[in-house]
Amino acid sequence: MKQNRLLPFTGIDRNSKLNKMNIKSKILIIITIVLCGCETKEGGFAYVDLGLPSGNLWATCNVGAEHPYDIGDFFAWGETQPKERYGWDNYKYISSDSTITKYVFYPKSPYYDTLRILEPCDDAATANMGGRWVTPTYSEFLELRLECDHYDTDNYKGSGISGTIFTSKHNGKSIFLPHEMDYWSSNLDEELIKWDYGYDALRVQKESDKATGVICAGEYRFYGRQIRGVVRGKSIDYSWFCKDPPDPIEDSPAYKNVIFDVMEEVLDSLRKHPNSNGHGLWDWQKMILKRHGIDWKMPPEMDPDSDYD
Repeated sequence: MKQNRLLPFTGIDRNSKLNKMNIKSKILIIITIVLCGCETKEGGFAYVDLGLPSGNLWATCNVGAEHPYDIGDFFAWGETQPKERYGWDNYKYISSDSTITKYVFYPKSPYYDTLRILEPCDDAATANMGGRWVTPTYSEFLELRLECDHYDTDNYKGSGISGTIFTSKHNGKSIFLPHEMDYWSSNLDEELIKWDYGYDALRVQKESDKATGVICAGEYRFYGRQIRGVVRGKSIDYSWFCKDPPDPIEDSPAYKNVIFDVMEEVLDSLRKHPNSNGHGLWDWQKMILKRHGIDWKMPPEMDPDSDYD
């Protein structure tokens, strides 16, 4: 019969000690897996910690996507489910007389509520991903833009999909956003909110199209756009990056006294012509401001060398 061997000078069973060491090793492996593996997911959805100053954790995929290179689902701003068609007529927060019924900054509106950031019940990231997932704010998109280097690729990891890779300046980790996509923010554009028009979005375009690769964009809230969720850290304001300098005419008391009335006229005109683009908005704005004695210059008039597509 085989006998257990005792370690020299100790009287300790060798097999017993080895078993204890194996158990400790297994426990250490399990702890390592828990700490290193589970920390990369929230509510079952993977994220990347880019080491950003805010501590925000960015999802690896769009809402409704299975892979980073998939487009995912489309959502109107403030809606939590995708649909077949997107327009003012089937937008969730619009009345039968084409009046916005929530997130309204127009003081004369019967639905005036001053809400300017999505409530959890209207946040597509929260509704579809659960946990602590939210739609990023405008400022959080700007942090991604400013705190990361971004590079184009025509074939992300062999997928055949082109897009922009955002690589953190802090820890070298990356996320990928497909090209020609617009991503909703959770808050309203402070300048365009009065139009019920500007709901800030990040537009990802090829470097050859835009020098920065990503631009700030305003969109009609009924448009179908993508959502990329974040687990929010602390709040840091980056909105200064896309702010226009003060305008002595636009910021004058005389202008401010009529701005809401003018914007409501423009908004009403645009809703009656839902296929109007940003240029249509400028045309209506210029015409209606003229009635109020304000000679407003459209962006192409002020900066004719820029490409306003």
